[in-house]
Amino acid sequence: MCFIIRGRDQCWHTVRLNYLFIQVVILLLAAAAFVCNLLYQRGYREAFDVAYDAAVNGRPSFTVKNNDRARTAVLACAFSTPEIFTVSRVRYQESGKEMTVWFEYNETAQNYLINLADFKARVLSVAAAAPPMTDEAEKAKWVHDYLVDHYSYGGGYSALSILRDGQGVCQAYTGLYTALCRELGLECGAVVSDTMHHTWNTVRVNGEWYHVDVTWDDTSGERYKYYMKNDAEMVTLQHYGWRDTGPALALITKRGRRMTWGALALSAVAVLYVLIPLLKAFFAKEPPAGPLSMQRVPRSEEDAFPPPQEPSATPGPPAPRG
Repeated sequence: MCFIIRGRDQCWHTVRLNYLFIQVVILLLAAAAFVCNLLYQRGYREAFDVAYDAAVNGRPSFTVKNNDRARTAVLACAFSTPEIFTVSRVRYQESGKEMTVWFEYNETAQNYLINLADFKARVLSVAAAAPPMTDEAEKAKWVHDYLVDHYSYGGGYSALSILRDGQGVCQAYTGLYTALCRELGLECGAVVSDTMHHTWNTVRVNGEWYHVDVTWDDTSGERYKYYMKNDAEMVTLQHYGWRDTGPALALITKRGRRMTWGALALSAVAVLYVLIPLLKAFFAKEPPAGPLSMQRVPRSEEDAFPPPQEPSATPGPPAPRG
């Protein structure tokens, strides 16, 4: 890809702008990725807000857009938000561009605010029993061990029910683990497998995300069989078909924003790196040395093949007088 520009001395220069062309393409791709990322987050947030409002007010059904990010947002509200402990089951019905969602509740909306205050007090009480810890892995392990030692499988669906009754199913374990980890300063969320009809946690420890299935650790007889595992290890442990609904999604979008801004910055630097020699070539008589390959384009064939010139006559010795 070549462009012709004219320098101040009226000479034509062919400047090869391969690097500039590549960087412009990168710039456009980075901008497109940034816009797509923003649109994804907007769709996710809109669906989450609708689901959250329905859960808080006890509405049995609502509609959202029929796409994957809306479904993920609904599951995030129901299973990754500890204070939404009233939702016991989620059902869907897809119809064209809309999806109808039904929430089944384990208590009435009138009792929600009273129970919410009770839930927060109980979570603070359990977190206060934790020893002083600074290491993230130590915090994650303490919460895991506390749940295994103090609660058992069965009974209610919510984190509040397991706190009150000492029993709960996978949803209750997951919600309470999320609440306690967040109270101790850890990033924690949940994953939901529709095919397994099961949910468990994801927790971020020292910059990396790991799976923690406290429910199966408490019921399998092997205390740490499903603790701090990566994706591949969870597959070998018969976990499949899950979707991430918690802060891991926020981390991905944040990382996507950072990568996009980084690509934009690198592209801008690269474009400037190409444009500076280009501007110098435009205002200078001779193209400067730089990363661009530049060559002089002759104005005519006479410039390209100048005629041979006669050698200049050299003065000889002076003629003698006489």
